[in-house]
Formats: sequence, C-alpha cells, structure tokens
Amino acid sequence: MQELERITARRSELDALAQELGKQLAEVQAEREELVIADRVLRRLAEQDRAAREAAAVDAPTAAREAYGYHLYEDHAAGRKFRTFLHGRAWTAHAEGPKALFDHAVGWLRRHRVLLPRVSVLARQIAEVRRIADKRLHTTVAKAARRADPALPGDLVGVSRTEWRTRSDRSACF
Repeated sequence: MQELERITARRSELDALAQELGKQLAEVQAEREELVIADRVLRRLAEQDRAAREAAAVDAPTAAREAYGYHLYEDHAAGRKFRTFLHGRAWTAHAEGPKALFDHAVGWLRRHRVLLPRVSVLARQIAEVRRIADKRLHTTVAKAARRADPALPGDLVGVSRTEWRTRSDRSACF
C-alpha cells in the first residue's frame, strides 16, 4: 500500500506542477500577445514619425524661403534676369575666366536672394554661357577682319580645335 500512496502523492505533485506550468504558459502567451501589439504600435509610430519628418523636410525650406523672400533657382523671372547678367558678364569680362564668372554668378544669386543650385548645375550653365560668348567673340572678330580687308579669304579667321588630353599636356605647351 505504501507504493500506492507514493504513486498518488507523486501524481498530486505532477498535477500541481502541470497546473503551475499551465499558468506560466498562459502568462507567457499573454505576454507574447502584448509584445506583438507593442511591436505593431512601435512600427506605426515609427512610420508616422518618418512621415512627419518628410513633411517637415519639404515644408521647412518652403517656409524659410517665404519668410526670407528667396526665389527658387528654377523661377522663370529670376532665371531670365540671371541669364541676362551671365551673358553680359561673359561678354564684357571675357578675360576673367570661368572661376571669376562663377564667383560673380554666386554673388549675383545671393544679392538677388535666389537659392543656389548644385555646383554642377551652375558650372554647366556658366560653361554654356562662356561657349556662347566665345562664339559671339569669334564671329565679331571675323566680321571686323572681313570689313577691314574684304580681300581676305572667308575662312581665314578660324577657331583652333585643339583637344587637351591632360593638365601636363597643357602645361607643356606654355
């Protein structure tokens, strides 16, 4: 009989353990569900925060631009005035070089409260303006030479199309 009592006692212990483990398992499942909900909430808050930052990033420059009276570089009226300035400066100060023209362009944009574009955009526009001014200068000189001596052949005044490979090639010629 003693063994029957030991089996019954052991069964009672195991039942108590099973009941305790069942409670712990229920607590673990409940906590996991809470964590799933917390994860969803955090993801949603992170998404809202990201959307708010993006909206602020778009609105902040616009608000600053409006508050201080700046114009966009792409603004048609400001762009036309800027191109007129650049063409005039490239034509009248031809010997200054691209860096000086770039500096004057930045100064003009700042004085007229135009937001500066990327450097590459401004550099391309200055290169284009200088190319047009060079072509205009060449045409003007060629016409003056033909007027001075009509006997000159039409192609006497030409543009040299030397291509420089590297800086060392260029410096070796000077």
